[in-house]
Amino acid sequence: EAEAAGVQSCGPPPELLNGNVKEKTKEEYGHSEVVEYYCNPRFLMKGPNKIQCVDGEWTTLPVCIVEESTCGDIPELEHGWAQLSSPPYYYGDSVEFNCSESFTMIGHRSITCIHGVWTQLPQCVAI
Repeated sequence: EAEAAGVQSCGPPPELLNGNVKEKTKEEYGHSEVVEYYCNPRFLMKGPNKIQCVDGEWTTLPVCIVEESTCGDIPELEHGWAQLSSPPYYYGDSVEFNCSESFTMIGHRSITCIHGVWTQLPQCVAI
């Protein structure tokens, strides 16, 4: 009963896309109470991880963004070359290789960027 006049309480905190509230939520939050959020795996948080109830309104939610699963430069292939393509390389991108003349390819012709790591290179061996 001792709350200052005109200061509203807040309802349950808003849902966070690709994330969640750290603790169990309540139906009502008093003025200046704080709620902490976390993002699901493979998501990075942009913005503050806590929101606050200010006179009946929650402050701005953070955003959970997909982790940039980019790969570095295309690895060098001995006796071979990669077909022209330019960075950045994102999750799922693939690059094809050719072998120099008089070399034959063993393994997969293309490599793919998976969670920031290239799959295994083929080999070019002398015929």
